Amino acid sequence: MERGRRGKGAGRRSALLSNLAACDAGELSLLVDLMLEPFNGYLREDNVGADYASWTTPTGPPPASEKQQIGFLSFDADVLSNLGILLVEHWPKLLSVILSVTAHAQRNLDPGVEDDADSLSEREGSDFDGEANEEGTQARLRSIRQLGLKRLN
Repeated sequence: MERGRRGKGAGRRSALLSNLAACDAGELSLLVDLMLEPFNGYLREDNVGADYASWTTPTGPPPASEKQQIGFLSFDADVLSNLGILLVEHWPKLLSVILSVTAHAQRNLDPGVEDDADSLSEREGSDFDGEANEEGTQARLRSIRQLGLKRLN
């Protein structure tokens, strides 16, 4: 039943984004600006549009929460699949954010945490809330990394 809901929501989102294809460049620019607003000040202006040899990732954490980063990466997939060719002029900004949050997630992943079922059951048995919170953060970071790599693919 839950999958049906997700499918219906994805269909509605796709229909909405398909209708946005009739918008002019200024209106689509507003959409991109709204998508990137949680990341304002995170990207260096000289990175946006720079060639690949001079581009560097920001050193600090993104200003957006991990949930916002996941939401951005998920919504970005829908936006690019429906409006991709219309947003070519905004690709450098979008790619800069995707690369930056993906690189930040990769840098902050704990190399000792594994995704196998045995380690998951061991972590679920833990009574320490700080450890459970840390595992949630690690799971979100893995999700950000995975979604970011999918967007780059």
